[in-house]
Amino acid sequence: MKTSKASAEAYAAGTVVNALSTGKGSAFALNVRTRAEVEKSDELELLSDGKQVSPEILKAILEKLGIDESVKARVESNIPRGSGLGSSSALVNSLILAVCRLFGIELEDVEILRLNAKVSLECGMSFTGAMDDAGASLLGGFVVTDNESMELIRHDVEERGSRAAILLPRWGRSEVSLEKMRSGDTSIVDAAFELAREGLYCEAMKLNSDYCCAILGYPDEPVRVAEKAGLCAGLSGNGPAYVAYGTSQALGKIMGEWTKFGRVILTTIPRVPSYEL
Repeated sequence: MKTSKASAEAYAAGTVVNALSTGKGSAFALNVRTRAEVEKSDELELLSDGKQVSPEILKAILEKLGIDESVKARVESNIPRGSGLGSSSALVNSLILAVCRLFGIELEDVEILRLNAKVSLECGMSFTGAMDDAGASLLGGFVVTDNESMELIRHDVEERGSRAAILLPRWGRSEVSLEKMRSGDTSIVDAAFELAREGLYCEAMKLNSDYCCAILGYPDEPVRVAEKAGLCAGLSGNGPAYVAYGTSQALGKIMGEWTKFGRVILTTIPRVPSYEL
């Protein structure tokens, strides 16, 4: 059903397996959100946190949905940008969902994820389409994806959900390239992916983080601190953020140590898809 105005939200994503090294990845949702509001307009316009930005992403979404009308979109986000937390995937998801609601379009979950990946590739937002981040951002819980074939391999949601933490360290982001991410022993990442495919996300995060921290030159101390407290932890995306999940008690144990590295955000792993918000 068409409306005059529509809105939608999408989650941030924490990394289990970084897809840059092999084209296959895994991620989990974090209950930090991006919200998009769209309405029909005479001109195509995209406002991000109150600032006018290029409407290229919005234009690509409309074209791929076969919509020959202009819209005005306003986006507000609590997801730290450029930190490896899937902010771009959340942006595209929220816009896709809001536009679909505005024009009464219904898409299957996988159709939304593939549309997100295609827009992300076309607009130069991702090397792989980031279907893993998009999947976690849209569906909640944990996902495993083949980004090259744009397939959703696995989706898991814990019955009670988990507590999670995000560390935004004081150090900056390392330079990232596809060549650099594939320059090491990527069999380590292959092994991490196989663990994720079996639902062994904690073990997968450890292997992936070992590889990515070494390749990108990030310290692994935040990960080791979290693991000693009984948490699953790792570098998120291409950094510099780190993520951890587990019990509230275990997260409480690392707060003192993690705050020495930078700012910490406590959150949860959401269980419901973002389109049900």
